[in-house]
Amino acid sequence: MGAPRQASVNWPTGLRITRIRTRWFGEFARLEPGLNLHEIAKRLGVSYTATWVWASAFGYRFPDRRGRRRGASALWDRVDWSLNNSEIARQVGRSPERVRQVRAERPDAPPLARARKPATPAVPVVPRVAPPQPAPRNLDWRLPDSDLAAIWGCTRAWLVATRRRLKFRDALWHRRDKNRHPDPNYTEAIQKPRKKAAPFRHRLAATSGRPARP
Repeated sequence: MGAPRQASVNWPTGLRITRIRTRWFGEFARLEPGLNLHEIAKRLGVSYTATWVWASAFGYRFPDRRGRRRGASALWDRVDWSLNNSEIARQVGRSPERVRQVRAERPDAPPLARARKPATPAVPVVPRVAPPQPAPRNLDWRLPDSDLAAIWGCTRAWLVATRRRLKFRDALWHRRDKNRHPDPNYTEAIQKPRKKAAPFRHRLAATSGRPARP
């Protein structure tokens, strides 16, 4: 029985000699020819990727096992790629993820059209109408803003801004002043504009949809 044949490997022209390359060249030179990549990787105790890199670099001829996939290729050739991935997966007995991978690899398989979400109807924009405000000349600016807001139904923010814009003087009575109620001038200033403010408050209520306070 003769000695086992050694694989025919060649050092590529122009490839610089290094210790790691010399070691790999010796490993492949001692192998018998015709081993596949899985067998070589198992024998050398290295990864499949490293085996393929160095086998290709030194010209070690390994059998191409991709021919075993011809049956699988024929399976995908019969697929109707107009169907979605889930339907194809049920027909061929594969997972939808595998179908997606094959679809991406095959140039004859059209990309799967994504289902479009129904357009969301546009919400009509209702223009915001500013509430009516009383004429500043009708207000007794001696009163504090809290009392004016209660009488006329306007906001304190509008009162503060209007007092500042028109440079009206500060209120004669203050909200925290405990002596303002016994003052007859204060009582008159509170009661007098209520009748004048009633029409405005009804118009304000009609605009806002809320009943007017007495």
